[in-house]
Amino acid sequence: MDNNKNKPLHVVMFPWIAMGHMYPCFQLSKILAQNGHFVTLISTPSIIDRLPKLSQTLSTFIKLIKLPLSSHIDKNHLPQNSDSTMDIPSNKLYYLKLAYDCLQQSVAEILKTSKPDWVFYDFAASWLPQLAKDLNLNISCAYFSPCPAWSICFFDTPRQQLGDDVAAIRTNSEDYYGPPKWVSFPTKIGLKPYEVRKLLEDIKVNETGASPVFDLNRANSDCDLFIIRSSRDLEGEWLDFLGEFYNKPVISIGLLPPIIDSSSHYEVDDSPDWIQIKQWLDEQKSSSVVYIAFGSEVKLSQENLNELALGIEISKVMQEKKVGIEIVRNEEDGSFTRDCVAKALRFTMVDEEGSDYRKNAKEIGKKFSSMEINNQYVENFISSLQNYSNS
Repeated sequence: MDNNKNKPLHVVMFPWIAMGHMYPCFQLSKILAQNGHFVTLISTPSIIDRLPKLSQTLSTFIKLIKLPLSSHIDKNHLPQNSDSTMDIPSNKLYYLKLAYDCLQQSVAEILKTSKPDWVFYDFAASWLPQLAKDLNLNISCAYFSPCPAWSICFFDTPRQQLGDDVAAIRTNSEDYYGPPKWVSFPTKIGLKPYEVRKLLEDIKVNETGASPVFDLNRANSDCDLFIIRSSRDLEGEWLDFLGEFYNKPVISIGLLPPIIDSSSHYEVDDSPDWIQIKQWLDEQKSSSVVYIAFGSEVKLSQENLNELALGIEISKVMQEKKVGIEIVRNEEDGSFTRDCVAKALRFTMVDEEGSDYRKNAKEIGKKFSSMEINNQYVENFISSLQNYSNS
């Protein structure tokens, strides 16, 4: 038994076809590979082609498989070579999900051939646990979420867990303005009206009014294990609640900081744009530059972009530290002003009232950057895979 638990694992990963879901899987694959375990990472060609090149050492342990959507694409609804969320407008998401679901047989063939110990999936492939079970190969299934635990609890409609408690089921958009009724502890989690409206707009198909079917409750309920890219320092009570509510083990793996592969030889970026940017950064005073990061597929209006830039310009920030505060926005349309941006930056960075934020950010930043703590997450993660595996 001990020898079996210590043998190298083989993990198959099949995330949703968006870079925000693929890249954490790629990071996790490298962590497993560096610890002597094998990974098969499945996605569409355009997603795989966007990944950084693996070193020769890691490529021994990580296999990348491309599954094209081309044969499943309805030419009347999706252009050719549309095999990721980056390739389509949001109102075509319905058809992309249909094409994604058509990969079930191809994924089944990979599982039958490779006979992995684990298969990792996320919210989009709710059918995967049953598919793996039907193969009778003792494949364990883990729901790997690149999003925090609270988002899993918040966006699900857990009819299976609530049973006869119909009153707790959300039936309209206003129900999302506050926390779900089934959450057992005080929380201010909730969406603003503009966030709910944007969410509904993004998944609606203009031509038919239909929405893609993401069976969140099935995805959550059918896994053997939750693996969450999060930290107990950030959301310990949510991680506990997730496990208790769904009656599943929950493993937090930290925030997956970039993995430095010592065997890789990185090319120096000598493009004119980067040289100019680097020269400008070198001329700035220490802690005087604020790094602004958006999601890989965010679309800001020109007005919002202008207000954000002007707000930063007038904020006169003297220090730049990692903090968490929400910029005040119009609850109906989500708009914000330069003054709101400036006020938030001043509060978190220089005002006396924001000193606690700065102190807390500094303390938690040390934990996030601690190699010792990150290694503990990795050790616990791999140990859990070995202990909970069906094989």
